[in-house]
Amino acid sequence: MRPVLFWCHLATGCAAGLVVLLMSATGVLLAFEPWILARVERDPLPAASSERARPEALVSRAVGLESAAKPTAVVLRADPQSAAIVLFGSQRTVLFGAHDGRLLDRASRARLFFKSVEDLHRWLGSKDFGRPITGAANLAFLGLVCSGFFLWWPRKGGFRKSAILDGRLKGRAKDWNRHNVFGLWALPMLSIITVSGAVMSYPWANALLYRLAGSPAPASAAADSGRKRDDGKTKSKAKDAPNPAAAAAFAGLDALWDAAREKVPAWTAITLRLPKDPGSPASASIEVRGALGPPHRYNLTIDPETKAILKWEPYETHSRGQRWRVWLRFLHTGEALAIPGRAFAVFASLAGCVLVWTGFAMALRRLRGAV
Repeated sequence: MRPVLFWCHLATGCAAGLVVLLMSATGVLLAFEPWILARVERDPLPAASSERARPEALVSRAVGLESAAKPTAVVLRADPQSAAIVLFGSQRTVLFGAHDGRLLDRASRARLFFKSVEDLHRWLGSKDFGRPITGAANLAFLGLVCSGFFLWWPRKGGFRKSAILDGRLKGRAKDWNRHNVFGLWALPMLSIITVSGAVMSYPWANALLYRLAGSPAPASAAADSGRKRDDGKTKSKAKDAPNPAAAAAFAGLDALWDAAREKVPAWTAITLRLPKDPGSPASASIEVRGALGPPHRYNLTIDPETKAILKWEPYETHSRGQRWRVWLRFLHTGEALAIPGRAFAVFASLAGCVLVWTGFAMALRRLRGAV
């Protein structure tokens, strides 16, 4: 069976290698996204008071600056030096001082850059065209990880040769050594990344996760329910939509902001989602982060006119399947394990690049030898 498994491994690697290489390279960049955004989207001046700028005032001012687009959300963080961000879909942002509300930046270029990188990582820049390709490549990579472990297993106990880099080697022996060593040490994290990637890519894998957890899958659970962002059609629609300049279009945000902070005093970040139409319910996603583990999210919906709470979903009421799903989402990026998890994610992504490079090199050597 070993020769059969080897040729299946080789053929799969050649077929999916370029897409896996792109996903691995972009994965390295995305692993640094939270740190870089936290660094560049900061208020350089210390806060003069503990009072926060009111979200309705921030949105009103942002609307005056971005007259061609419709605001969709406001992101506020507990860190006093983090900027308050008004989002216009996924392509436009306006940054304000979180306390005095002064304009910091009309566009977060770093956020736009990482949005482009994530689009490449998730669906090669085009959801309709690339999503099936990246999903299949992720499954192929999972198969390569599993089959590679069996092919790597030394038949005569030579673990040292397969687990330690040897700088004296040249040519094919060097490629073989790099391929085996990086594959071995990255195996645990690559297994987590590919399994979680399958869950985020395919509805059947997502449903299987909930079934294993013994929980009913929520009606809104879909393969794309990782870090949701607008696709091209949504962005175009938001850009062409009439600008809701009237205050009634985002009335109720202040009440939602106050209610969210009162509900979860230990909040780390709060995202206020603007209602699609004046008078429609406004919702907030409240995030609480600990030292380890994924963030705990609480969802709140209120009536903007009466300020009454229409829906309250605390984290404690989430099913086991929902919690497993969140764990997989943040294990995929390494965020669930803090700095060590990020380091493992970076190493695994770099290892993916090395595996593709050395795999292609050995395949070309074999092809030249056969010719």
